Amino acid sequence: MKKTFIFLALSFSSYLGADIYEEFARLTKSYELGEWPRLLEAGEQFLAEHKNSEYASKVHFYVAKSHFFARDYDFANEEAGESLRMLNNEQFFEEVVALKFQCAEKLREGAYIHPFGVKSTPRIVSGKDLALSIYEEILQISPKSDIGSRSLFHKGEILAEFGRHEDAVADYQTLVRRFPSSALVGDAYVNIVSSYYDLSRGHNPDTDYLELARIELRQFQRNYPLSPKLVAAEKLYHYIEDVYALDLFKSATYYEKKKKIASARMYYEKLLAQFPESSVAPKAQSGLARCSKNTK
Repeated sequence: MKKTFIFLALSFSSYLGADIYEEFARLTKSYELGEWPRLLEAGEQFLAEHKNSEYASKVHFYVAKSHFFARDYDFANEEAGESLRMLNNEQFFEEVVALKFQCAEKLREGAYIHPFGVKSTPRIVSGKDLALSIYEEILQISPKSDIGSRSLFHKGEILAEFGRHEDAVADYQTLVRRFPSSALVGDAYVNIVSSYYDLSRGHNPDTDYLELARIELRQFQRNYPLSPKLVAAEKLYHYIEDVYALDLFKSATYYEKKKKIASARMYYEKLLAQFPESSVAPKAQSGLARCSKNTK
């Protein structure tokens, strides 16, 4: 009797296994044909009934892909995360990470997500915060891959857009250090100098930003002398020089108006000595000439 029960149990288990496999095979066929709406519905039903099956990780990926093509990138990322959590296939790992990266890219480029993760609501919330968190996740699980380098770069772009320039610079510097042969290195250097330019335009510009930009530019010139991005980085550096030159020029003209000619002369001379190629240098030269004339 006991042997009969075991035999029946094993037979029933085999029957269920075959049935689940057939369902999975149908899902795979829909995936291959790109039947995304149908795959989404059938995949969610499969997961509701067989959430712990050996096929669950792959079905989560199918559902994620279906959400992606429906432009629900927040849900696509969530399902891809579930797929990764259950994953036991290294080759498939790269495919899932690539999908998460694609979701982040769409969100960075301006796609919106559902508020509070509610599917029945319209997509009205900016997805850039979610993109940032996806890039950070990718950097945790695949830090030295090509997708990792691109995640670093685009994470820096979002941070700069959010006004977090110091954090953006840190990410760009990590990219240059970790991926010195990447095609993104030139753009990373340009963005570093650009961030220092934005920082220098604060109400109380810190001269350290000019020096920091100079260090980065020299490193760029030394290590990548043939980069086509050098011109853009050098141009931005001159913009930073203009910021500090203009600050000195304002001080000089202030003292000149107050008839404090010695102080005005000092600022004009300092400007011309430090920033002779700046856009206000000709005006400073004229101001210095006036000061010299007034001291005679």
